[in-house]
Amino acid sequence: MKAFLRKTVYLSMAAVLSASLLSCGTKQESVNQTAERTAENTTEKQRVELLIEEMSLQEKVEQMLLPSFRYVEYDGEGNREYLTEMNDLVREEIRNHNYAGVILFAPNIESAGQTVTLIQEFKKANAEGDNIPLLIAADQEGGAVRRIPFGTYHIGNMGLAAIHDSNEVRAAARLIGEELAALGINTNFAPVVDVNSDPANPVIGVRSFSDDPSVVSINAAAYLAGLNDENIIGALKHFPGHGDTDTDSHTGMPQIMLTYEEMKETHLKPFRNLAGDADIIMSAHIQFPLIDDTEFTSSDGSTVYLPATLSKKILTDILREDMGYEGVICTDSLAMDAIREYYDPFEATVMAINAGADILLIPILEEMEPEDYCESLDDLVKYICSKVESGEISISRINESVIRILQLKEKRGILDDVPADDIDALILNAEETVGSQQHHIQEFNAAEKAVTLLKNEDDVLPLSSDTKTVVLVPFESQINSVDYAEEYLEHKGLLEEGSIEALCYGTDPPDVIIDRIAEEEVDTVVYVTSVYEITDLYDYDLLLPVIGYAEDAGIDQIALSASLPYDLSLFDDSDVHMACYQASGMPDIPVFDGRENDGYGAGIPAALAVMYNDERPQGKLPVDVPIVVFDDGYRYSDELMYRRGDGIGY
Repeated sequence: MKAFLRKTVYLSMAAVLSASLLSCGTKQESVNQTAERTAENTTEKQRVELLIEEMSLQEKVEQMLLPSFRYVEYDGEGNREYLTEMNDLVREEIRNHNYAGVILFAPNIESAGQTVTLIQEFKKANAEGDNIPLLIAADQEGGAVRRIPFGTYHIGNMGLAAIHDSNEVRAAARLIGEELAALGINTNFAPVVDVNSDPANPVIGVRSFSDDPSVVSINAAAYLAGLNDENIIGALKHFPGHGDTDTDSHTGMPQIMLTYEEMKETHLKPFRNLAGDADIIMSAHIQFPLIDDTEFTSSDGSTVYLPATLSKKILTDILREDMGYEGVICTDSLAMDAIREYYDPFEATVMAINAGADILLIPILEEMEPEDYCESLDDLVKYICSKVESGEISISRINESVIRILQLKEKRGILDDVPADDIDALILNAEETVGSQQHHIQEFNAAEKAVTLLKNEDDVLPLSSDTKTVVLVPFESQINSVDYAEEYLEHKGLLEEGSIEALCYGTDPPDVIIDRIAEEEVDTVVYVTSVYEITDLYDYDLLLPVIGYAEDAGIDQIALSASLPYDLSLFDDSDVHMACYQASGMPDIPVFDGRENDGYGAGIPAALAVMYNDERPQGKLPVDVPIVVFDDGYRYSDELMYRRGDGIGY
């Protein structure tokens, strides 16, 4: 957009002039204020309209694409190098195209200084091309999904819902937004508002607030408010709902056999409740044959139903017309297997646009040489333009999307965004903000509030300060989590030195663990589990010999479900059942020095802190917990062990 910056200055001046003219000669201040607001709103609308009038078809199409630039090398044989600093190839790609923005992933993000610099280089290249300022996006949900490895992980949606206090959710999202803003990221593809109605869901799980749509709606509204507090664009995902699937759309094409009326009773409720507050809603690559039974012959010759991302019935008829949503619709990544394994990538973008999508996220698979990737993006732009010129895509459909995107950018002040003059000041602020000690303290406090006690036979908890405890963890990084908890408890005077020891049952054979328990004359064994999907339950077999020994020896047993709480029924004979919803370990035990610190999971250390503290555990289950049965493989039964809302104290 060769005239973008000139128009920005002109329209800013016009806003001031219009407000002055409208208020001239008026004595009542309220009339002045109304006139100024009217002038501002009118000018903003005119600004977008003028931009649209000046944009070429190619620039409009580019404004609908939001690519990632993950690699500087990819040879298809496992050799890859990630983009962490700007290079000539990406600089020219950004300079020469009017893309909606870019999305960053963890490999792009190494440190605060590096990330701030990279983002400013993106902005600089974009400004040099006189293009419309960029959406800088990331998936920083918190908990299991985060892209900033040195930032504050926080405990994730299910953990936040367990606190049953929307103010805590808003504070957590505000913290996440503050860290994103400090780095220069203005768009967060969060929160997840999927209702986790299927415990066997392999991709949502603890990313969901609850299996109850009302609980999801309340907490998601607070999450959006927290992002708004930091002027971060939020996105509800994954429309019309990914919670009732047993297939991950990253690796396959899920199918949900629910009618529209059934979806309205559960999965659509959070979207409907929050549609008026959402800047972006992200679509799901899921087939809903009872809603849209349109069949399509896929690239492999098989017949499939249109997934929501490519379905006009779902994106336009339901989301736009029935639910009245006026914001931006963004696809989930079109490079995911659910799309690329069944559809030609270029054809899929045309189908998504005609279905009603405004932004096409990662429209081309990145796993190729970067030069080829950029060339493919160029070819895609030309392909979509040709479909508009041939009438297969209407120009009005393109204009509708671009107007929504520009209106969003105007609303959030992004149209006035320019590269910073003083990068050093931005870096210093990011280093002092992202992963700060203050943020980690807030994270730890929230994690303690989320800890949910469900069973406490014979008052095993709280543990006394001299209780000799072995904590068995599935991953070696979680040993640091236990060691950190030990330091914390000793500092608080709640634990005698040397009372806790961590062992990894994922690497140490059962006989080694049993020998160590016997040698140390252990009083209590804590079994930490990390079930993200039902296939993880097979790790339980590794604990069976230890469980048998502990039972025979009369050792107290505590089952700590650190991720999804659905595995607790496997530990029916344990004295204590506890859930903390966040299983991430620690690369290193943090040492706070006022600057950025490695991110870590607060769930496990917070749960151990609660075990040794006589203050009442506060968490309540956000989901029903079914009993696990084993017949030709693990599965969840219809019988419940615990119900949503359960939670006890000491």
